[in-house]
Amino acid sequence: MRPKRSLSVQTKMKRLLNAIDALDKGLSIYVDARETLPVVSVPAAGQKAVCPSAVESAKLCTFQAITNQGIKKTKLTRHLGCTGHKLIAYLTCGTLLGPTK
Repeated sequence: MRPKRSLSVQTKMKRLLNAIDALDKGLSIYVDARETLPVVSVPAAGQKAVCPSAVESAKLCTFQAITNQGIKKTKLTRHLGCTGHKLIAYLTCGTLLGPTK
């Protein structure tokens, strides 16, 4: 009988980071399509769960608040003092490089 091998800590961390990255990318598809974000579900017994990264969580919360309030991109860009391209860059990449006039 073969003994069970336990995964190394590095392997477990790599798998966790890959799962978080995959979740972030999957959720960004909803943002790109301007669709309602899926509802969080409780994992079944024995299943592991991951959360989006902190940056992705902030972007998703911003997107959800904008969507829930019916704020259009033009109004938001005017309020933030940036262009639509910079707003999209922020929502997809997390960078907003100052106002552009």
